[in-house]
Amino acid sequence: MEVPLKSPQAPDLNAARMSSKLPGILTHVYSMVLVLVSILLLAFKSTAFNSYMDQTDDGKVTTTVVWPGHGLGDYIQLYPYELFPVVQGPVIAAASVGLITSLAVAALSTWALRSRRVLKLNQTQRLMVLAVLCANALLATIVMIFELVQRGRSIHFDPEYRMTESAAYDKGPFTLEIWTCEAPVYVSSFERYGLRKQCVGERASLCLLIVMWVFSSAMLGCLAWDMRSAQSIVTAKKRAVDWEDDGWD
Repeated sequence: MEVPLKSPQAPDLNAARMSSKLPGILTHVYSMVLVLVSILLLAFKSTAFNSYMDQTDDGKVTTTVVWPGHGLGDYIQLYPYELFPVVQGPVIAAASVGLITSLAVAALSTWALRSRRVLKLNQTQRLMVLAVLCANALLATIVMIFELVQRGRSIHFDPEYRMTESAAYDKGPFTLEIWTCEAPVYVSSFERYGLRKQCVGERASLCLLIVMWVFSSAMLGCLAWDMRSAQSIVTAKKRAVDWEDDGWD
């Protein structure tokens, strides 16, 4: 009985295929999570921003409410004297780019997993894909750092502070998130003006921005890993064909 000989140099293609599945699956999972996170980020940030704009007539006016025993003459304005600029552009841009990028990656990874085929890309195409994902992760990083720095510069609400010149709380600068989350705890009159909606929207968008940064970075790493694994399989297949042509059985 003859035992078929196998070259010790021939690669184990099955093992290569198995090892290549993990980065592809992780890339697919991360891209789908990033799609959901980006959509939620757009929704929460837009809700908070639109609520603020409606409440202040596009930032032009503010409301004065009663705060018995506090404030200036028992009155306090709905927003502080120093409020960091309320903008949604950077967050919306990061979320939009993240959504488009993750949708594209999810579509490609779904096709690759369902068809069980390796998506062959040349060196230029691989570099272009990685550059797009790097830009996506970099944008998320910049916006996240900007939001966290502003949050770190904000002071916190002190119910014992007494305004001396106007009904606007003038102890220091606030972000919209910290003001709308802390002030209504002490000023019950704020409850009827929808500040809680702004608090939830701003705080949720900050948390989602951090999550988006994490998954954008993870998706970039897994896709680079997946491309490297796929290239190894293509190279192994090519070598196997060359060995068969040389007489290896």
